Amino acid sequence: RHAKATTVDLVTSLPEAELDRVCDSCPLWSIRDVVAHHVHFLGAYLRDEVPSAVGTALTTADEATRIAAGVERDAWTQSGVEQRRDLPFDRVLTEWAELADSMAPEGANCTVDITMHLYDIAETTGSVVDDPRLTADALAAYFYFFLSPRLEETGHAFDLRCIDTGAVLASGPPAAMVSGTAYELLRAVGGRRSRDDADANLDWHDTPEADRNLLSVYGWR
Repeated sequence: RHAKATTVDLVTSLPEAELDRVCDSCPLWSIRDVVAHHVHFLGAYLRDEVPSAVGTALTTADEATRIAAGVERDAWTQSGVEQRRDLPFDRVLTEWAELADSMAPEGANCTVDITMHLYDIAETTGSVVDDPRLTADALAAYFYFFLSPRLEETGHAFDLRCIDTGAVLASGPPAAMVSGTAYELLRAVGGRRSRDDADANLDWHDTPEADRNLLSVYGWR
């Protein structure tokens, strides 16, 4: 609910024309499309209708399986955006409010999704939004639910050290250490940074070069 309120406050403060601006991190979508995507995902999540491919594309270590699942996930995701593309934006926000009212307290996957897209919108519009509580929650979810299970299959592991909060996310020894602010670690793990961005904003310590390309669950931009 906190993530939703923060996002709604941001998007409703934008001029109408700004909602049609292409989102930097989601270049096939406008800002209004990003919101439509989350509403679609939230509704499917609450109805237990999210395809298994969504999780498989994030967690499996087998590249061929992950790619195939990603194709299925992307088609399903885009269908939800298309269903809402011609609707008035207020109607999409109303649908979101109705869904949020029926949401149980344990909405981890939904919080991760809206936090990442909140920051996508903020970075696109030049808004300053870095909510420590949302960042910490989303980073932990990406790390423990998505990244660590995939790495475990291949015998790799990372420990993430947040230099601003002091938090350490550990996947178990032996692990390579990667340090950065919680926000930059989240954006890197969540596929919103290029490898050059990561090299500029993160400290890889002695992480082997081959392992560095495993940090982003969606792959580097």
